[in-house]
Amino acid sequence: MDYLKQVHQREYQILEYIDKFCEDNNIKYFLIGGSLLGAARHDGFIPWDDDIDLGMLREDYEIFLQLWKDTRKYILLEGQLQKDYTLAFAKISDLNSKVVLDYHNDDFHLGLSIDIFPFDYVDDDYGVALKERNKFLFWYTVSLSKRIKDIIKDRARFESKIQKLVGYLINKFLGANRVKRILRKTMVHDETNTVANLATGYEFKKEVYPLDFTQNLIRHKFEQGSFPIFSQYKKALEIQYGPKWMEIPDPSTIGGGNHDILELSIDGNEIISKAKRK
Repeated sequence: MDYLKQVHQREYQILEYIDKFCEDNNIKYFLIGGSLLGAARHDGFIPWDDDIDLGMLREDYEIFLQLWKDTRKYILLEGQLQKDYTLAFAKISDLNSKVVLDYHNDDFHLGLSIDIFPFDYVDDDYGVALKERNKFLFWYTVSLSKRIKDIIKDRARFESKIQKLVGYLINKFLGANRVKRILRKTMVHDETNTVANLATGYEFKKEVYPLDFTQNLIRHKFEQGSFPIFSQYKKALEIQYGPKWMEIPDPSTIGGGNHDILELSIDGNEIISKAKRK
């Protein structure tokens, strides 16, 4: 079995578990990003993709965090729970696999995982929402800037290193816990008619949606099962990927995936070693 088939198989198992957990606890979630595109265009994973992304409205996200219980297979990683976990979204991580990434070496178990992004209310005026997002990004950078050695080793542009150095100094002055509280305040707002994934890796406007997108869900085929997506998924995908989202890109323009994975093992078997697939 090749690298992607093994990754897809394990991540699909995690998705099934999350789906059952959410159904049992009346928690709404939905496929987003490449996972939504994969469901709509491929009825499953995008063939060259290697992760699953889910979204939840903030209120469902908080309930999910409160009710989740770690198992012998899966654990929840989230900044409110793990001191050294600094991402602004949660992961459900598989305990029977291990991942080493290029961009962080935090002190918790990271296996193959599914990302769960909270969707927060933002101002209905996009210009104001963008300012809210920029405030979030500033404090997010501060929260991530914990270790000077990581900043020195960072291969980012000079301007980015300076921002992280400033963030490091603010982090040290205020303390990590206070920075986390301030960051949280930049994410949680009063209810509006617009929601956004503040932690998106896409251009911000590509994950800003009308609130009713997240409230009106249908189940759609994804691999062997079906999982929740926006009933207006075509409009959402056009916002994110443009009007030609159904077109499969030229293979020569597609990256190799693997999300900066340096090492990967599944059930004790090495799949990627020193960034080389076996």
